[in-house]
Amino acid sequence: MKVDMYVEKVDIAGEGSCSSNDSSESGEFGGRAGWTTTGLIDSDPSVTHRIVAANYAGFRFCISGLFADPPDPTIFDRLTESFRFGA
Repeated sequence: MKVDMYVEKVDIAGEGSCSSNDSSESGEFGGRAGWTTTGLIDSDPSVTHRIVAANYAGFRFCISGLFADPPDPTIFDRLTESFRFGA
């Protein structure tokens, strides 16, 4: 498993790597409403890619995970569920 975290200003994020798309589903990140996108990597269909993201305080926070075959996102899900934004 490989995990990356991105933080981008919302006003410049636009079509960034963590933007939602047609395959995104409603989700939660850090206790805030956000989205989740899950799919396969084009260059290697045995690898699953999951993105969990939300906008907060003018920034887009995103965690991206890659899982090898067979994919088991359990640890990734626990990691994303542990985040909380301060008040």
